[in-house]
Amino acid sequence: MFCKNCGHKYDGPEGGFCTQCGTKMPVIAAPQPEAIPPPETVPPPETVPPPEPIPVPAPLPVPPPEPVPQPLVYAEPPPVPAPVPAPAPAPVYAPPVAPPPPAPVYAAPPPPVAPHHATPPVAPYPAAPLTPAPNKSKKNLIMIGSAVAALVVIAAAIFLIFGRAHNPPYEVIPMGRHDDIAYVGNGMFAVMRGSGRNIRWGVEDTRGNEIIEFGRYDEPTHDFVTHDGNFMVQRGRNFYALDSRGREIASFDRFDDVRYVTSSRFIAIAGNRFSVIDARGSEIIPSGRYTRISAVTGGNWYFVWDDHRMGLINPRGDEIIGIGRYDNIHAIPGDRFIVSEGSGRTRRVAVLDNRGNEVISLGRYDEIYSAGDGFFIVRDDDRWGVLNTRGNEVIAFRYDDITFTGDSHFIIREGNRVGVYDTRGNETIAFGRYDSVTYAQNNRFIVRIGDTWDDDSRIGVIDARGNEVIRLGAYNYIEAVPGDRFIVGTGELNRWGGLNDARWGVVDARDNEIIPLGRYDSIEFMYWGSTVNTAPDHGFIVETGNRMGFMGMNGQEIIPMGRYDDFAGVFNHLAIVERGGRVGVINTRRIN
Repeated sequence: MFCKNCGHKYDGPEGGFCTQCGTKMPVIAAPQPEAIPPPETVPPPETVPPPEPIPVPAPLPVPPPEPVPQPLVYAEPPPVPAPVPAPAPAPVYAPPVAPPPPAPVYAAPPPPVAPHHATPPVAPYPAAPLTPAPNKSKKNLIMIGSAVAALVVIAAAIFLIFGRAHNPPYEVIPMGRHDDIAYVGNGMFAVMRGSGRNIRWGVEDTRGNEIIEFGRYDEPTHDFVTHDGNFMVQRGRNFYALDSRGREIASFDRFDDVRYVTSSRFIAIAGNRFSVIDARGSEIIPSGRYTRISAVTGGNWYFVWDDHRMGLINPRGDEIIGIGRYDNIHAIPGDRFIVSEGSGRTRRVAVLDNRGNEVISLGRYDEIYSAGDGFFIVRDDDRWGVLNTRGNEVIAFRYDDITFTGDSHFIIREGNRVGVYDTRGNETIAFGRYDSVTYAQNNRFIVRIGDTWDDDSRIGVIDARGNEVIRLGAYNYIEAVPGDRFIVGTGELNRWGGLNDARWGVVDARDNEIIPLGRYDSIEFMYWGSTVNTAPDHGFIVETGNRMGFMGMNGQEIIPMGRYDDFAGVFNHLAIVERGGRVGVINTRRIN
């Protein structure tokens, strides 16, 4: 507002005094329903009378013109008398009036006031107060900074308290971080987000660390995880080989497909032409020499074709088995190969070593199958026998069927009788003692007397010497699982070989109870990937109604009933779990 006495622009509080001439400024009252006249003011003492104000008529209602610069007038503020108490007036509804400055200050007479039709003189810079006003902007910044710091501390505390509760320490890959998770071997998980063409993926390890950056590559190749723990990936038309930590070791941009053999050998395909190249893309086996190339695991040998004729070469490209010499070549353990020519009744087979020399000559036998690293199950006419790698007979050719257990024993069938032989050709379970024999584990066998669907049949477990491990007839169902454990069941046999009104449990190899019969509606063994025979963290998925849990090999509870909707063990003590459509990976050792 402007002073009505001297025209000076006043920026102080309402009811204050003009800093130029000392005239008291008016108080603009808030609008009220009834106008109440302001109280009469008491004139100041006559000790130091202020200069008489020059009456100025009220300005015409015209827009204020642009200010005209005037000479700066250096003046001190006029004296301000102390307020004198007035009689109690009627209440005035107005904003509070700021008190005048406490100390009297003497000022020079004000300059003459211009006529009402002229622009009021305004000093270009108002007189500075004697006491500097506080820097409100700086104070506000300090207050804002303090508030932000407090909020950061509070947020950190909330994260430490509630964030840990939301992502428990046993969650290796937190629930809901990804739309889907798949175990891809070697302790690695492929994690995916999106759907259809919008899928983005990456790879995380068993600690949730990122191995392949999320969304960096377009898609995995058909041999995404290699036999030695590396990766083959694709981006656009380029192919990349990555090591086990996700670092690029080779890249190729001029082929239609690239297939991993080793970290330094790759099969490249351009159109219909195959070649073998190194990590720099240089050819080892030239393109066009063969119409197809396929590597034997490990890259020690390559199967090659010229149209429909097959051969075998070594990594240098030297022929071991000439193209077209045999119709089919099959690799078996011990760097040996079963080869055949012809088909049907004219089919002949042989066994070759890694130099292409015959170990079992072509045409001597009708069929040959590998039985581990050291034996062959062989058919001569309609009879089966067993040979060693030198071609010497271990079990005579007089049986209808022979099955290798993978644990130094052969299950032999002759007519309706069944028995067991060891790899030396000795009979360990006599023929005709049991109606059926099935290999369990650790040189133990599940045996049955009677037909499977016969209510009077009895089932049990014996060792390789024929001693009973689980008494025949104690249960109606027995299933061997790793770790010398057996899932057992009782109930009425049905025509499908299952049980009606079944009660399920788990026992060890001495028939000691691990999970009591009837505690759960169903029991299923959970495998842990490649460590199925050694990991101590195997266990059992148990279900009751719609709730499921996970029990350890000794019957201890690892995942409480109902915590997850579904889960599957994939590697050592880790499991992929699902709850309410959200997936994650947990460490079952840390869940309790």
